[in-house]
Amino acid sequence: MAIVEQHGTRWRVHTALLLAETLTNAGTSALRQPFLIFDGLLREVAERASAIGDPELIRLMMQLTLLSVADPNSPDYDPATVNEYLYGDG
Repeated sequence: MAIVEQHGTRWRVHTALLLAETLTNAGTSALRQPFLIFDGLLREVAERASAIGDPELIRLMMQLTLLSVADPNSPDYDPATVNEYLYGDG
């Protein structure tokens, strides 16, 4: 877990952008369908995490930018909520 959290910073990954960026590289066309499936499955997990309401699962989904509230490109983006889940302060 040390790489996920260092010096009080909880690292975040914009999953959708990571997958899209990876697919722009030459020779990755064979990954398109598996990445789309993977993205869909992760989004289902994020929906389930929200439904369950487990704060730790929600934090992880926010770190993966799988919830719109944690996506800076989304109109639902709420940095105060993200900070509350990631760092315990609003």
